[in-house]
Amino acid sequence: MFLHPPKTGGNWVKAAIKYCEIPIREEGDRHAIIERADKFVFTFVRHPASWYVSRFRCPWHRGRIREGRAKDVDCLTPEEAADFHVWLNRVLVEHPGYVSHIYNRYTEKADFVGKQENLKEDLIQALKLAGEDVKPMRIRKAHPVHVSKINVPLYNEALLNKVLKGEAEAIEKFGYGDYSRWLFLPVKIL
Repeated sequence: MFLHPPKTGGNWVKAAIKYCEIPIREEGDRHAIIERADKFVFTFVRHPASWYVSRFRCPWHRGRIREGRAKDVDCLTPEEAADFHVWLNRVLVEHPGYVSHIYNRYTEKADFVGKQENLKEDLIQALKLAGEDVKPMRIRKAHPVHVSKINVPLYNEALLNKVLKGEAEAIEKFGYGDYSRWLFLPVKIL
């Protein structure tokens, strides 16, 4: 059973599983947390600094942050929401540890937690652990899904340090301590 936290590559995971002709049965909405003690459960996370960039770039969520499973709550005026630094500074103050909280909810009952930064190989491992007859080359050939072409907002060192401090729980829990290793194109220090 796959649990799909937002902004962690879950749409690609589902597409890759279908591409491999592994049967899928969806229960609840796509981000539902369904407890099934009789199933192998896997999920994915990504570096919180990268998660915030992805969330900001997503046109459905621009300038919004979700509280629990309630509807999106407007955080900023549209003008303020156009500036990544203004948006993220406000999120970090009003919703401290936001990504860590999301990840805790999705991973607490997971048998396997993969990383978006290693999505293909971790999905192969998760499916093997789940007992699926997986063809690794098919997973590796699966096409990207929902990759943004919007200009990438860049972190400055001060803002990145705020994220690293505010999301220390997730960074430590999921092995992102050497954050420079996980910083790829969308997240650069100026």
